[in-house]
Amino acid sequence: MQILARRERQTRMKRDTIRLLLIILCMLPLMALLIPAGWLPHIHMSANVEKVLNWMPNAFVGVVFTTLGLLKVYGWRKGIVGGGGKPASCRLLGRCPSWSKQFNVVFTTLLLGIGVVNLGVCLAILLGR
Repeated sequence: MQILARRERQTRMKRDTIRLLLIILCMLPLMALLIPAGWLPHIHMSANVEKVLNWMPNAFVGVVFTTLGLLKVYGWRKGIVGGGGKPASCRLLGRCPSWSKQFNVVFTTLLLGIGVVNLGVCLAILLGR
């Protein structure tokens, strides 16, 4: 009985690891938004458009990801369980029942991390001007 439980835990951990890697790979294109538009010398823009393009993508990604991360933390504190067949609010706020607790924590931390880093970059760009 213990062998089956251990194998099930190992299988779940492998599945969670693969899911996490897929999520990170899907988010890599969003990381390209960390590159300010000023680093692209072949694009000739007016000064105002360039200023907005320097901070706007980071602000957008930062606000969206930080909001999603905070919603997940709120749902975690309230004990909301999401999953298929649930209303959109429960799916947005809740933790996934098929994921392990560690994977849910890592996913929420990843959302918050991406959001806060992008907001920090946005703030650095705005204060650097």
